[in-house]
Amino acid sequence: MPGNSRPEPISPARPSLRKQPRQARSRALVDVILDATARVLVRDGYAALTTNAVAAVAGVSIGSLYQYFPNKDALVLALRDRHSRRMHVLIMAEVAHWEAAGHDTTLADLMARTLHAAIEAHRLEPALHKVLALEAAHLETHHEGDETDGFLRALLERHAQGPDPEVTVPDLGIATFIVGRMAHALIHAVVLDPPPGADAHALEREAVRAVMAYLTA
Repeated sequence: MPGNSRPEPISPARPSLRKQPRQARSRALVDVILDATARVLVRDGYAALTTNAVAAVAGVSIGSLYQYFPNKDALVLALRDRHSRRMHVLIMAEVAHWEAAGHDTTLADLMARTLHAAIEAHRLEPALHKVLALEAAHLETHHEGDETDGFLRALLERHAQGPDPEVTVPDLGIATFIVGRMAHALIHAVVLDPPPGADAHALEREAVRAVMAYLTA
């Protein structure tokens, strides 16, 4: 029943879609369900989220929901995946636009632009992002780190070559890990938990300075 608010058991296995939506109609249904998941998650929080509540908000039967999602964690995982991919596309588009426009492409410039784009992307759905970050961090998708790490590794490799490399960290694998996690923590702090009265642009500049200090020490 839609009004059922009993907590649902969490499977020890990693939740996933029961089947992939292949047709436009099924993809649209999944998007409607995920939109509803976002609304319920922001409204009620992760602990109170139920598949019945999501189905009611989406205006679909619980059977239709269960065709694709076995439990609430599968819903949240798919929502995180969609949210992360949308942010990644926005960030990469902004960086590509910056480079195509002929702006400076030093490491400092690109790092500043990338962090700025990431901060702005995180601000697109701040309420949803806050719940995902604070209440559903255990459901982080694999590709969230993979896509970021792949981009960062390529960026660092490009600026670690030549007679006068900008990146001085000897192990680029470690540098990719450190910068990725450092940037992730700083972006979340700037967007979700900034100091009272702090200037957003100043926080952004200092975040870039912290990352660059590590890479060029």
